[in-house]
Amino acid sequence: MQIDVRMRKEEAGVADVKLTILSEDRYVHWDGIVVREPRPGWTTPEVPPLESWEQPLCWVTAEQRERIESPESYKLLQEHVTRKFLARKRKSP
Repeated sequence: MQIDVRMRKEEAGVADVKLTILSEDRYVHWDGIVVREPRPGWTTPEVPPLESWEQPLCWVTAEQRERIESPESYKLLQEHVTRKFLARKRKSP
């Protein structure tokens, strides 16, 4: 899985996140994730409900879909997105 974090220029402390998963012979993109830092050190990753990702879920394998839909995956996603956001923020001017 690849996590792409793009800081919003018009909103300080906010980033859009896109995930990319390789599924068999195609890359499947998941967007709609937003990370906010309302105050220094406090981040809030906002992951949309799985229903909004119905289309990408059709393009992954059954095993990948099962992992994506699990609560453990959701928690892991939040952790990785937050870590990537903080690293990206440190690099931004």
